Amino acid sequence: MDLAEAVEADQLWGWPVEVLDHLLFLQRQAWSGRLPLESWRAEDASLREGQPAVDAVAVESALTEWVASGELQLGAHGGLLGRLTVLANRPPSDDDLWVELITVAKRAGAADANPRFVEVDLARRDLIVSWLRSSDSVDAVTGLPWSVVARFGSEVDDARQAALDGVAADERSCADLVATRRAELGSSTGDEWPA
Repeated sequence: MDLAEAVEADQLWGWPVEVLDHLLFLQRQAWSGRLPLESWRAEDASLREGQPAVDAVAVESALTEWVASGELQLGAHGGLLGRLTVLANRPPSDDDLWVELITVAKRAGAADANPRFVEVDLARRDLIVSWLRSSDSVDAVTGLPWSVVARFGSEVDDARQAALDGVAADERSCADLVATRRAELGSSTGDEWPA
């Protein structure tokens, strides 16, 4: 399929464009803070159910080829770009969100950060923090993913402090944002490893 066909197509990789447009709508609603993360994930999964399997690499390859050739222009082809993005990518996992949080926090705090984008990055950072705070995959005491805390010991309380001491500074600053029970650090919480 070439770019002109893709722009006019009723289906992309066997998916109706109406479904892709709805997935894109959900994504935009979630990233603007108007749709809770779990609702986005559930509605996205429901819409994907029964659709043909997608080779995300093939979609990304077509997208890369069109961008590299100069054919794909954001202004003229923004809708197609959005459709292909949601076709190849589900809503982010908690692990994806953690990586994104570190990226946007670092970018917003950079000395050479573009002031026009800092506000956008800070809003995105705050949204991700709110999502991670409600996640079972993140330890409320440290603010770190449980998978990170688990690498630092077998006893939960000991592993928490070791994890905070052992992660990179950018991870630590993000954990500081996410933690909701930091006052309990160093005390015996009686917490157990999540199942």
